[in-house]
Amino acid sequence: MATRLPPATAGSPVIVLPYHFASVTADATAAVKIKLPFEADIAGFSVAARASSGTSPTLDINLKAGVSSLLTAPVSVSTSTVTEAAIATKRVADETILTIDFDIGGTSTPTFLDVDILLTLVRI
Repeated sequence: MATRLPPATAGSPVIVLPYHFASVTADATAAVKIKLPFEADIAGFSVAARASSGTSPTLDINLKAGVSSLLTAPVSVSTSTVTEAAIATKRVADETILTIDFDIGGTSTPTFLDVDILLTLVRI
């Protein structure tokens, strides 16, 4: 399902932040860490991967402000589709530190290849 921006954002700048990881093989706290230079609404957060290996590999990705998740639940990565997150907290304040965390599971060296994350913000 595509994220549609509400009409009130028609004149507001939309910022798209893509992140790419060639491979993910371990948990990572703050795999991405940014400090927002403005107040913003989170318009979308999606994840995808090209391939995975190992036995029953899983990869959950979470978007946080400080220690609090901004999502209703971490997003489970799929190698067959782009997965959109359900946003729990839309508004983030100026100077907020955002992090993206990885939680990988499975056995026999679980690996996800070409992991793409897309964070879409609307500047307030």
